[in-house]
Amino acid sequence: MYARSLLTFVLLAFCALSTVLASPPPHPSTNILSVTSPTFDSVYHVGQDVHVKISIVNGTAGALYKANPKVNILLQKNIRLPLLNVQVGSISARTLYHDGFKFKVDKKYLIKEQANVPFRVRTSFDLGTLGGFADSPSFKLVK
Repeated sequence: MYARSLLTFVLLAFCALSTVLASPPPHPSTNILSVTSPTFDSVYHVGQDVHVKISIVNGTAGALYKANPKVNILLQKNIRLPLLNVQVGSISARTLYHDGFKFKVDKKYLIKEQANVPFRVRTSFDLGTLGGFADSPSFKLVK
């Protein structure tokens, strides 16, 4: 008697879990902002500053500029499942738009297992239904 309801529960839980795991990854929020720096194929050495700059769609009239949420800045390897996913900072959207953000390249960011894989800077933000992320072009970090 209980076996049938338990089996039904397990089956429903499995279906719900597989639906969540099979959902596609989110798309970049290129209709809100784009990361303009670092540029494609640029090379940075350990100890050097990496300058992060963005462009907001519609400039100061854009929704991101007006709401001014915190933008998280992460350094990642530019592949689907990166071994590196480090938050290097958090800054308001307006400050990032006007002044940019910079972080220093640390030796711990260099991973031997993925030495041939370039890096990217991911900016993520919460703007309600418009929240999302944008990635920079690929660049390299070296010793």
